[in-house]
Amino acid sequence: MVRRYIRAAVLLGAALAGGCRTDYGPADPALAARIPDDAIVVAGVRVEALAATPVGKRLAEAGWLSPQGVEARDLLVSWDGAQWLAAARTRGGEITVTGPDTAGGNPPRALFERARAVPRESHLWAVSYGAPSVPSGGRFTGIDRLINAVEDITVWADLSAGIRAEASGNCRDERNAQIVEETVRGFIGLGRAVAARRDPELARAYDAILVERNGRAVRLEAALPQDAALKLLDSFMPR
Repeated sequence: MVRRYIRAAVLLGAALAGGCRTDYGPADPALAARIPDDAIVVAGVRVEALAATPVGKRLAEAGWLSPQGVEARDLLVSWDGAQWLAAARTRGGEITVTGPDTAGGNPPRALFERARAVPRESHLWAVSYGAPSVPSGGRFTGIDRLINAVEDITVWADLSAGIRAEASGNCRDERNAQIVEETVRGFIGLGRAVAARRDPELARAYDAILVERNGRAVRLEAALPQDAALKLLDSFMPR
């Protein structure tokens, strides 16, 4: 009888702990508690786990990521349209905050509800809700058109065995959804054309990127095996 009660208590504790974690999707609850309630973007990086992947190791070799100098185990970054905040859990388990610390506040519920759709094993992820418009023109005209057309977005990437990634979101209306679809397809086509000059096999990696539109919703999905992922990454490395 006693054993049964103990087992029930353990299962209940595990369920409660799991539920707490689920409330914030893949985010560390202690870090999520530091995110201000007026944030419109939240992004997370499992730094230590990323550094251990083949892609992370290749980034380290190129000097883009230096695991031995990285003190954070997990990182959560937010933006409210005017200010950035970065909350990190160090390898020692401590929490550090850069920006307006809001310990004890109320994390943005709408953002973390979107984060629940992010796979827990993702190394990189981001969610936005109600992003503001950005000035048009300049060098990144395609990028600003893309951002201004989107109302909310969910992005994640799992790099444990190649690249498995997805980006999905809703646009302001169907016309803006068409703009997003056309812009993304344009970027993919440009990347494929540049890659084809170097390596036909690398160009075929772009064919693995799926883009689809349904009303106001646009979704992008990519699944690349390890060799193709590393080759694609190398194409962006300085020679």
